[in-house]
Amino acid sequence: MPDKRERATSFGAIAEDYDRFRPGPTAEVVDWLLPANASTVVDLGAGTGALTRLLVDRVEQVFSIEPDDRMRAFLAEHIPAATALPGRGDAIPLANETADAVLVSSAWHWMDVEPTLAEIARVLRLGGTLGVVWSGPDRRVPWLRRWLALGRHPDNVATGIVAALPDVETTAGPGAAAGARERHRFSLPAGAPFTEPEVADIQWSRMMTIDDLVGLASTYSTVITLQPAERDAALAAAKAWLEAEPELGGGRSPIELPFRALCWRTTRALADT
Repeated sequence: MPDKRERATSFGAIAEDYDRFRPGPTAEVVDWLLPANASTVVDLGAGTGALTRLLVDRVEQVFSIEPDDRMRAFLAEHIPAATALPGRGDAIPLANETADAVLVSSAWHWMDVEPTLAEIARVLRLGGTLGVVWSGPDRRVPWLRRWLALGRHPDNVATGIVAALPDVETTAGPGAAAGARERHRFSLPAGAPFTEPEVADIQWSRMMTIDDLVGLASTYSTVITLQPAERDAALAAAKAWLEAEPELGGGRSPIELPFRALCWRTTRALADT
């Protein structure tokens, strides 16, 4: 089984497919996360720029921070309005008090929380916003739940999508999302210079084909890091199951797939004394 570092650095190998098949958050998510009158925003762990695309038309200056050279090169080529820079959560290449907001989309679980919070606090202006979101297909859909169950049984080839989506029972609650799996939680350690997080659960839908769904499954680290033959078998099994699912009609027409985003926002405050 690949370790966390290998999985975290796997995405650049499929940067183009990642951008094509990984839907980013919806505009409503950005509406909720982005503070009014923000002029300088950091997209931290920006990947190929799904969130950056939604920011550049709203904000005067967007810094897209991404450690993977291949992902960052794709972003820089396709979203020239943003400033793409190398960096990590714990090493943000910006001066103190530069940003009105730092936003993290589906990347917080790859970051080392305490040093990352210290860096974000350094880069944010007092009163600035830290926003964290995980988004993806809504696991409460019955056929999607059955498809994801392929990855839970040793006799079936895993699609790799199971561990990447919010839990079925997750709901928004004060400060944390009740029932969220550990990697999709956001909480603040004692003494962090931020206010108690607010939480939102935002839902929408989009039309997707079976090939889109298989493409989405191919962009998760557990699939990317498989050996080529294993990866091909996993994706073939995922597609065959979808084509045989009566509720999807054999994939003859696009599927309206519900999506869900779990969102947190908190404000940069003075450190406890």
